[in-house]
Amino acid sequence: EAGEPSPAPPELLAWIHSHSAPRIVEGVGGWEVPLVPGHRVSDLACALGLPVVVVAANRLGVLNHTLLTVQAIASRGLSVMGVVLNDAGSPAELSGWNLADLRRELSCPVATLSRIPIPTGLADAGHRLWAELSAPVRD
Repeated sequence: EAGEPSPAPPELLAWIHSHSAPRIVEGVGGWEVPLVPGHRVSDLACALGLPVVVVAANRLGVLNHTLLTVQAIASRGLSVMGVVLNDAGSPAELSGWNLADLRRELSCPVATLSRIPIPTGLADAGHRLWAELSAPVRD
């Protein structure tokens, strides 16, 4: 039926389950991106039942994009663990405004991630980001 969610491709699920329990599954470009005909990233996420972290480019349009994405995830019965705004290339004032607006609008944690030197700063940035997403939600 039109509008019915598709299950994730069985071959992909079998491959994932044949490895150690997934910790992070990359969404390859967005919640509704097709993986193969008839199967989207959202179908895979639902089949795995993992909480979702939304990553969005911090630029004009991110408020609408992020709010719609969070709404779509919730409509499929999954929880949003947090939202990460990717600040690479964003003007500082835009970054702060979007962060403040999303923190007001969403009940999940919202954090930012700036461009970092790879590989030396990757672990530190990951720990800082995890700490911010794990912190209690601020008003």
